[in-house]
Amino acid sequence: MLLTKENLVSIPIKSVIRAHLENAADLAVMMRGASFSLKPVSWFETLCQRCEANLDGLRIAGEYSIGFAQELLADQPEIATILAILLAECAGEQPASAQQAIALLDHPSSEVRDWAWWGLRLAPCRHIAPELAKRALGSKPVDACVAMDILAFHRIPIARPGRIAQPDDEAAWFFVEAAGRSNIPWTTDDLRHFASHPTRPVRQAAWRASARRAAPGLLAFCRDAATRTDSIAAEALEFLGVVGSREDLDLLRIAVSHQQTAHAALSGIGRLGSPQSVPFLLEALTEPSLCESAAAVLERITGTKVTRGALPTAPASMTEDELDVWEPIAPIDALAAREWWSATAGRFNPDKQWQGGLCMSDQPLRDEVFDHLPLGIRYDIYLRERALAAGTPDWELETWIGKRKKPQIEMQGSN
Repeated sequence: MLLTKENLVSIPIKSVIRAHLENAADLAVMMRGASFSLKPVSWFETLCQRCEANLDGLRIAGEYSIGFAQELLADQPEIATILAILLAECAGEQPASAQQAIALLDHPSSEVRDWAWWGLRLAPCRHIAPELAKRALGSKPVDACVAMDILAFHRIPIARPGRIAQPDDEAAWFFVEAAGRSNIPWTTDDLRHFASHPTRPVRQAAWRASARRAAPGLLAFCRDAATRTDSIAAEALEFLGVVGSREDLDLLRIAVSHQQTAHAALSGIGRLGSPQSVPFLLEALTEPSLCESAAAVLERITGTKVTRGALPTAPASMTEDELDVWEPIAPIDALAAREWWSATAGRFNPDKQWQGGLCMSDQPLRDEVFDHLPLGIRYDIYLRERALAAGTPDWELETWIGKRKKPQIEMQGSN
């Protein structure tokens, strides 16, 4: 059927457009943050394909998709993600669309602004880059830092003279994310400053930025910070697993003995991936406050779930409402786990790094190894290589699966 103005605004066609908009938005929402999850790569690839298929349906309807998306923003702010993508895609032929896309970042609704930012990260950036560059030179820290983040995400050099020395709390995360991907000056002193930020996402972003930029002194500062007891210690202990070595196991084990750092230290042990930590983890399986975290770390390193007993039965005193929210957890069989490791330990070279039962010490970024890892573990392995191995390529793991290895493809003239 030929798509005309008349039939596009008919009720059946509007229903189709709405379905595509809502489906694409829901999928884009799921994509956000997925790179830090333990979902498999195949799941994320399917997510990207389904989102792209819905976008294809919206591209056929052209300007009507854009108009309808604008109508829905008030009640469904997440649709701003898809609207931003559609506007950016047509900005080459319709320059005003670039301004409309950037204007979403000034929307009265903070939710619309937030989802529009995510959409501009996912959108083609070539034709909106000039407008973003102007915004990055502005005097308002939040606006400038958001624009810098989007430009950096697409690996477009930032022309801002100097840098924003003290971005406020709202701007800090965007600034740090931009610094990790761009030509903005970044040193260990910057890590020291932002790793003490009161907001955990900013602290985590600071460690990632330093790894991407291979900041000198990163490992030394990480080890020093991991011995502290203030707010910086948790992220330092976790990140020590990314950039540290077997030499750091003692430090991490000691931190497990302190209540305030125990789970962060276990996370660091999991990221480090040394089979030499397994006997310690088997002991932790017998500690009620640590057993579930220790079990997750064992699975992360070995790729094998710990043996569990039968699910407990619900207490007779529970009400129906309590039963509705009750999530029983089967007890860990620590003895069976010990027996399994005794029979299996010989498969794991204690001098190598392991994740998901795969050796990470030899060319961990090759597809046959890298793409068998859950998304979040891949990210850790990649950051380790960026921090420690000279010549590690610049990838973007938070974007479409097909653009992971080529975040600059648009600016190189490819489609």
